[in-house]
Amino acid sequence: MQSKSEKNELVITPMNAVQLAKIYGVGIKTFRKWLEPHRQEIGKKIGRFYTINQVKIMLEKFGIPGSNFKL
Repeated sequence: MQSKSEKNELVITPMNAVQLAKIYGVGIKTFRKWLEPHRQEIGKKIGRFYTINQVKIMLEKFGIPGSNFKL
C-alpha cells in the first residue's frame, strides 16, 4: 500500500501548456504570461508538448506546484 506522500509525487513527463497550467492551478492565459519572460531559455515546444528538459526549467523558474508535490 502506498503512503499518502507517494501518491502526490510529480512525475516529470513531456506536457502541454494546459496540463502545466492545471498542475499550477492557474488558467492557460495566466500560464502563458508566466512563460513570456522565459521563452528564450525554455525554447519552443516540439509539436504539442514541452520536452522533459523544458518542463524541468519551468519547475525551476516557477517552483514546485502546490505543497503536496515533490520531485
